[in-house]
Amino acid sequence: AEVAVVSPDADGTARAKFLMGLLAARGVEKLSLAITIRQKTTTSITVNLVGDVAGKDCVIVDDIIDTGNRVCTCAEALIDLGAASVGAVSTHGLFSAKALAKLDASDLDYVVVSDTIPMSDDDFAKCPKIEQVSCAATISEAIHSTITGESVEHLYAIGKE
Repeated sequence: AEVAVVSPDADGTARAKFLMGLLAARGVEKLSLAITIRQKTTTSITVNLVGDVAGKDCVIVDDIIDTGNRVCTCAEALIDLGAASVGAVSTHGLFSAKALAKLDASDLDYVVVSDTIPMSDDDFAKCPKIEQVSCAATISEAIHSTITGESVEHLYAIGKE
């Protein structure tokens, strides 16, 4: 299946390209990039797409999921445009207000976040779609490199070896 890495806005394009590089380094061959552009009015949100997602497994990549509005709106638009499936990855899962219920009821198949913001068992019960991954190894490597006077540049080259 082809994977479309999707930025939910133009500002996240570099982040989406970085994820594409990581996936390519791990052998994913059929990759494409898509960007959604949200236009808000007082009564509606229109989502336009740059790229093609029809029949593709889409991965939305964002820096933070707070209320869940942006990622859920993006997922709904991708499904409406013919995506085969939609998941999301984000560095930080803040999940304020009713975000967990919104994510659970959304078109998202999964949501992967790091453990930079703790989650309770109750949070996972409210939205079983969420997987939380540890960033401890990366942080400990950065600390080790700093203490020993080594560069941390290699941490930005993950997947480029």
